Amino acid sequence: MPHEICKEFTFHAAHRLPNHDGACQKLHGHTYKVAVRIRAEELLKDGPAQGMVVDFGTIKEKWKGIDHDFDHAFINDFLPNPTAEIMAEKIYRRLQFSFQGIASVTVWETPTSSATFWED
Repeated sequence: MPHEICKEFTFHAAHRLPNHDGACQKLHGHTYKVAVRIRAEELLKDGPAQGMVVDFGTIKEKWKGIDHDFDHAFINDFLPNPTAEIMAEKIYRRLQFSFQGIASVTVWETPTSSATFWED
């Protein structure tokens, strides 16, 4: 039976959308929320993570490198057009080699606006 877990993180950052025709073209900031979802067909059978998809602490460890780059950063310094969609894909790509069953990454710019990336 498949299982899915979700670990959420937040970070604070500034960006601007250079191609946007509205207020988002100006420099502004967000408290971003990110949800990392990981799936497995079977739970781990032995070791300290027995009965889990993956230990939440392992996800947190892998997040540290991303947090180091994104938190309190001007995201345009490393993503020229940092939309929530592009950020979700970038984070997914950085985590996909750490977790075999990464299902999706969702990035919220506001409590009601988010973008999700996954691969079929």
